[in-house]
Amino acid sequence: MKIPRKITLCAGSACWAKGNQQNLRVLEAFLAEHPGCCAVRLEGCRCQNLCLNGPVILVDGQRLTNVTPQWLQQWLRQLPDSPQEVAP
Repeated sequence: MKIPRKITLCAGSACWAKGNQQNLRVLEAFLAEHPGCCAVRLEGCRCQNLCLNGPVILVDGQRLTNVTPQWLQQWLRQLPDSPQEVAP
């Protein structure tokens, strides 16, 4: 799996309420605990107009929908040189 260069979280109210607030915490914790793992730029964006499919995250421009903190933790564990445990 390729290490992402940019992860963008939709900060629209629906995505935020559906879980991107927790997804942000998962990503920040992972990047803080594993600074040498990958060089990822973490950003926010305005509504992606996919509110029914939120929370939405873009990874290098590719849209991922219905992203839960649990799925995100599993995905982060699959990154090259990633540790097996990721704390939320």
